Amino acid sequence: MTKAAARPLRAALAPLAGGAMAWSFVTSGSVLVSLAGYVLLFALLLSATPRRAAFEALVAVWVDYALVLRWFAAAIVDFSQLSPWLAAGAVAASAAVLAFSGAALGWCVARWRERLGLEGGALALACGWVGLELFRTHFPLPFPWGSLAALVAPLPWSARVASWSGTEGLSLVVALGVAAAALVLLGRVRIALPLLAIVGGTAWLLPGAVAEDGGRQVRVAVVQGSASPQSSDLERLELYEELTHRAAVRGARLVVWPESAVRYRVDLHEGYRLRLEGLAAAEGVDLIVGSVVEGDGGERLNGAVLVRSDEGVMTISAKRILVPFGEYLPLRALFGTLPALAAEAGDFSPGRRIVLHPARVGRIGVLVCYEAVFPSLTRQLARGGAQLLVNITNDRWFGWTRGPGQHLRHARLRAAEAGLPLLRAANSGISAIFSRGGELLGRLDVGERGVLVRELSLGAAPAPGSRVGRMVVWVCATLSLLLVLLAVVPPRETRREPAVRAGDGDA
Repeated sequence: MTKAAARPLRAALAPLAGGAMAWSFVTSGSVLVSLAGYVLLFALLLSATPRRAAFEALVAVWVDYALVLRWFAAAIVDFSQLSPWLAAGAVAASAAVLAFSGAALGWCVARWRERLGLEGGALALACGWVGLELFRTHFPLPFPWGSLAALVAPLPWSARVASWSGTEGLSLVVALGVAAAALVLLGRVRIALPLLAIVGGTAWLLPGAVAEDGGRQVRVAVVQGSASPQSSDLERLELYEELTHRAAVRGARLVVWPESAVRYRVDLHEGYRLRLEGLAAAEGVDLIVGSVVEGDGGERLNGAVLVRSDEGVMTISAKRILVPFGEYLPLRALFGTLPALAAEAGDFSPGRRIVLHPARVGRIGVLVCYEAVFPSLTRQLARGGAQLLVNITNDRWFGWTRGPGQHLRHARLRAAEAGLPLLRAANSGISAIFSRGGELLGRLDVGERGVLVRELSLGAAPAPGSRVGRMVVWVCATLSLLLVLLAVVPPRETRREPAVRAGDGDA
């Protein structure tokens, strides 16, 4: 096939790769389809000129995120006055911002292949892809959504790898496997097959990093009310009081309520605080509840509150990483008085310090909603001495999309990489309980009302993934910077001595 004839085919393959990459996130379809999409994209990038590789990466990543972020349009329509067309435009623009970083990687890949050869370019691409995920975790806005690690989170071996190497290490293992498969697709079988065997052996043969029965046993519960949006705060409070009673009857010593389960505030509504304290004392349980609170400087914080049965309100932790455009507006001066989507009145401010809640069952580290997407926060809680992780979230604003399922994938990885059990309470689903090894012990789906009660083994020490993942971050970040320099800096031209013609020189 000539180059001219191949161009239309490549133009069709790029969006096809992007659609396949999103497949597992937006449907109940197989993860293997999405992995095949990544293999196709990697093969395209490793066989293109720099300009074409940048364009094909731009198209594929844009299609991927335009499909994955469909829940963003649902949130805009439900919580703002914008029309569906403007909401679709916002999703397209958000996907474009993410796609431009993918285009930069695509351009670099072609330059790496020119200098390092096909095999070296493939290995550099695997490392560079993880570096791109790290970039999205920090700049320009924190949004590590839809990583390779999250893609494979439903697979049984993913938790084992994450417990040893962290989420970033899991992404690197997957990226290496995808790069090896892309080399096979490009005909470099001899070198690619051993790499595939190593990656496959790592995924399937690695043992669990923690013993499930190694820590102290506690009985805990998650409650999910799935209350109607039209219900009053008093009706919601009575609903969660009933669910808490059902959990206490089944022996739970800790009960976790979702974020925004009740819109009362523990710092402003004394009657609500006294009622929580009375409930905890009467049922003999500790409570973790979400509440908006006021900070020391008068700022509004999205917090989690521990209500102990013997002490009442004990500690309050504030959410440290906020949702861009949801809980605050970046570049506020450009938007004037337009409110953030999820804020009740104005923007939230981020918390500044780590707080562990001293519940009777053990020390609890709380991740509020979006914080469950960030491995670094979990590592900080694990190093600080947390024995149990809690993720309270309000996923109602996802609507009836695949957003709650995408969010759940990230939460599972937090348990595995830290070696800590995790309780996830969502007001309308998906609520879940994960073991120290990331095993799903129970779930309540979207729209379901109920109580999850499980006996858990508390974490005794952080899993290796909480330390190794941090090392993978530094290694991949450093290598990615060096690889960018390799792609950008032109090669030094070798100086050639002028040829000596016959008859020249001294007689």
